[in-house]
Amino acid sequence: MSILSTSDSVAYIEADVSNFNYLFEITFDVSNINNLNVDNVFYGFSNNSDVFNNINFSNSIIKYGFSGENNKYNEQSLKRDLQRHLFYDKVGHIFTELYYSNSSFVQQIKTLDEVVEEQIQAVFDALRLENSKMSSEISGNTYEYYFNLAKQLFQLTLQEQDRENTLQYDISLAQQNQPNAQQLTVNLKFKPGDALVLYVYYKINNFNLTDSDKSYRIVILLK
Repeated sequence: MSILSTSDSVAYIEADVSNFNYLFEITFDVSNINNLNVDNVFYGFSNNSDVFNNINFSNSIIKYGFSGENNKYNEQSLKRDLQRHLFYDKVGHIFTELYYSNSSFVQQIKTLDEVVEEQIQAVFDALRLENSKMSSEISGNTYEYYFNLAKQLFQLTLQEQDRENTLQYDISLAQQNQPNAQQLTVNLKFKPGDALVLYVYYKINNFNLTDSDKSYRIVILLK
């Protein structure tokens, strides 16, 4: 997994929003509880694992790319799109569609789901080892990109009343559980309709194919 500026194709897949509500967190001084803003909280990452497990990225549906919804393919999953990318010029359309649908190549792409999940998890494992940071401390950090994601989610939370209501409810629960705490930590939560975007780069080493490296922008739609 990497941060790419462009990709060969864009794919979508749905996931349960509740699985993603324990990725990001903020820590703040209780003295600021009635005046929280993007500059007086610490941004961090929750001790939550396996968030991305069993998403089956290879089943993502291609919207833009070689397949795309306008090309009328019966099977528009990422694994078949990648197959078409690599085999179409070599063997032709009909042979690709009929023969390779159950090929070892497609099975190989399926097994890479676990590799993608492990790489994502490794990033968040490393992030959890980082100390929480205020907005002024984010710039120049190795994980600046991810800290800024947390900051953006908090900023969005403050701008939308229903999100802020959820945050205030969680803060109230945290106060009840820790009535004497000088600092509190709560999670930043998503809501249905939000989306996360991953950039996944596939490098296929088998099948003696040329131009076998393909990148995908996978949009995880939270429901």
